[in-house]
Amino acid sequence: MRLQIFAFTTCLLLLISLYFNYKQFSNSYRQQKRIETIASVNGNAIQTRYKIKVDSVEHVVYKEVLVKTDAEKQIASQGFADTLVNKLKLKISQLEELTRVRAVVSDTVKVAIRDSVNYVYENKWLTARLNTNTRTLQYSYNVELIDVKYTKGNWLTGKRTFRDISIADPNAHIYSVQRFSLEPERKKRLGVGLFAGYRYDPVQKFTPTIGVGLSYQIIQF
Repeated sequence: MRLQIFAFTTCLLLLISLYFNYKQFSNSYRQQKRIETIASVNGNAIQTRYKIKVDSVEHVVYKEVLVKTDAEKQIASQGFADTLVNKLKLKISQLEELTRVRAVVSDTVKVAIRDSVNYVYENKWLTARLNTNTRTLQYSYNVELIDVKYTKGNWLTGKRTFRDISIADPNAHIYSVQRFSLEPERKKRLGVGLFAGYRYDPVQKFTPTIGVGLSYQIIQF
């Protein structure tokens, strides 16, 4: 009898050990796959580009990258999140959303000039070249728009959500912002639903029962 109990206990402990080892390996594997998926975006989440014939404006469809940890935020932003929180005097754990859009505006236009000297102006954001031979102005302007959502406060003062939009060029001026989002539906406390189970009867003991019930949630999460 003792041998059987010992064998059973040994097998049980072995199964428990195998289960936890598999669980640890599975979690590690899933985490590695998450990191690989996030890193595969490689700083550019654009999936599709297209233009509408009405105005020939380029549109892009991008992939939403979901993160859970501060380390994943760094990987998804290629380290930019750390630079941003230092500027905004935040902690990376306060960041909830980060959108960084980089674009370029460029064209070559005809200009009416009489001068015979070519001109070139260039800084970090703008490059402009005036060619007197072809009487054209060629320009290229780099745009970098940053939209970040973060929280401030704690359980005592209450957490508040903020959005911060900026353009990397210090000469740029944001004169208007238009945005909307759906207001989350408030969970109803009072509800009506079906229930099924067993009821206890002193004569018939436990008997199955089904019916309609009215419920009210005292605490919501």
